[in-house]
Amino acid sequence: MTERPQALTKITQVRALRHFLPWVGVLVAFGFLVSLLPETTKWSILITQIPLVPVTGLVIYRFFRPGELSEKALRITIAFVALAGLSFAIYLGATWAAGEFPSCSTGGCTAAQYSDGAELFFGIRTTTVGMTGYTLVLLSLLIPGNVGRLATAFLGTFGFATSMYLTFYSATELNTTCQWCLGSAAAMTTIFALSYWRLFRFIQ
Repeated sequence: MTERPQALTKITQVRALRHFLPWVGVLVAFGFLVSLLPETTKWSILITQIPLVPVTGLVIYRFFRPGELSEKALRITIAFVALAGLSFAIYLGATWAAGEFPSCSTGGCTAAQYSDGAELFFGIRTTTVGMTGYTLVLLSLLIPGNVGRLATAFLGTFGFATSMYLTFYSATELNTTCQWCLGSAAAMTTIFALSYWRLFRFIQ
């Protein structure tokens, strides 16, 4: 009588492991890629990993509780990541408004803060766009049904594309990196991935 439950337990563990390992690979690969950027230190790497902490929690939850992942869990995770990204944008916006230099372990935060790329959107600062974008992501999570899922995915796509461009701009044009910008890029990348996971899994 005990053989069947044990067999089911092994199958469940294999399924959980199948979902767990790819996320570990993503986290390790992202940390490795960030470490290759110029002037990046261990502290900036830790900061950029902050938005991925909720994702790690989600993976652990998925590993120890096999079965269908609820949409609520995905929405909560996206919300935590958006709050982390919002805090980065608010910090950069506040330091610029006060005329101060942001604290920086990579050495390029001030250059990025006052570069031409900081006013990419028709004179609107990227920090303002970031604060608006993360706020809209949080609001989209309150919209029920497919409309909310599509809205979050659209905002995630826009934010991801913008973050990738700004990261490339900093690395190529400024020859430096900003730890807060990298943290925001990590947040938007995570939102992008999770929003499409949610969309394809729960769309009706």
